Amino acid sequence: PHIDELYKNALALRDDLSGLTKLKLYTSPSQDISKIVILTCGLMTGYELADLLREDFLIEVEASFPSYIIAMTGTGDTSSSLIRFAEALKAIDSTIEGEAGKNTHAPSLPVIARKYKISISKALRAKSSKVKLQDAVGHISAEYVFSYLPGVPLLIPGQEITEEILRFM
Repeated sequence: PHIDELYKNALALRDDLSGLTKLKLYTSPSQDISKIVILTCGLMTGYELADLLREDFLIEVEASFPSYIIAMTGTGDTSSSLIRFAEALKAIDSTIEGEAGKNTHAPSLPVIARKYKISISKALRAKSSKVKLQDAVGHISAEYVFSYLPGVPLLIPGQEITEEILRFM
């Protein structure tokens, strides 16, 4: 699918998952929308949720943790595959007993102001060199740098490397 279609499908999935009542879709201003983080809110573990998705719906998630799971979307996903994923989560959500607790923690990142100096495609094609991390301020990133978890890019090719980003890294 075209990138615009992938973006549209990811937004539709997020909209669909916003109606969960026991589980919770994690959202953040700096989050990569292609990564779906579902918080278990203290009602089960992320491991248990991943097992339910695998065993009952034949859906494999990217990673599971004590209080959440991460699922990835990408070029192999269609609107129907994402609807199937949302329906599976809503089915599980409807069977969970108890009240959602306060345990809604997922990794968080600071909101980082991004300064782009050149386009991603130009940065990926440009000649680059390695620089020591402590000497990188003011340089332009030639690579993606992800904070995992939750898999949000800290640096994107073409982005200026700032002191703020280095402090976080």
